Amino acid sequence: MTNLVSFTPTADNYLESIFHDKYIITGAILIAIIAIAIVLYMTLAKVSQRYLQSVFHDRIRKIAKDTVEVQWHSQGRATLTKKGELRVDFTKAVNNQIQLYLSQGINSNDAFQFIQTTYPKTHRIHVTKYLVNYINANAMQKQQFKLQQEMAYRSNLNSQMAGGLTPEQFFAYKQQVNGDAVGVYIIYNATKDLYYVGQAKRLCFRVNQHFTGHGNGDVYADYKYGDSFFIKIITLRDSGYDDLDKLERDKIQEYHAYERGYNKTSGNAP
Repeated sequence: MTNLVSFTPTADNYLESIFHDKYIITGAILIAIIAIAIVLYMTLAKVSQRYLQSVFHDRIRKIAKDTVEVQWHSQGRATLTKKGELRVDFTKAVNNQIQLYLSQGINSNDAFQFIQTTYPKTHRIHVTKYLVNYINANAMQKQQFKLQQEMAYRSNLNSQMAGGLTPEQFFAYKQQVNGDAVGVYIIYNATKDLYYVGQAKRLCFRVNQHFTGHGNGDVYADYKYGDSFFIKIITLRDSGYDDLDKLERDKIQEYHAYERGYNKTSGNAP
């Protein structure tokens, strides 16, 4: 017969087991505490310039992706294929959005200055929100600058046109000149800040028509109503152009006569 030997744990064995388990538990707790500390540091630590530079491009891509995703969902467009992969055209749209951001001049250095100025206390967990606000503020600043440039440019154009002839002065000038000329004329309504640009083989004759009821009806109505007008004439010979249609198109664009003026078209097609 086989002898069965029973094992009875002694007090020493029991204490050794307790201490062994205690070391394991203590080690696990220490690892958990270290992990929590690392997470807290990574999320609550201050946003430094070095940190921002290291995450800048990844965060910009995420912001671009989120922006395009919202746009596509609002349009009812799918961003994923049936296999659950990102659509090629969606990825292309995201890349285009990134290029748009970069073309607006965003960069990590300016972003850091914006964050430091706007947020006295920063935390890394909020860095994406900081960058979204930076992008929006940058776009608004660019838009305001562009608007100021347009206003200054238009003000300069208006000042130049104010040095032109009034209709009455033009009528007197027309009586004194012999012959006529080919070119473009610009009619400026200083009261409403509106332009009309046209071309003619007989400039004086055509401009005269607008102020005698045989040209643009809106111009004539505003003139009869009492609005203040100025007239500028550019002869093709003195313009530097050899194409009358192109001269007219360029002047219509320059004076925004089609977008917010009397012109009904942007000029004759090339």
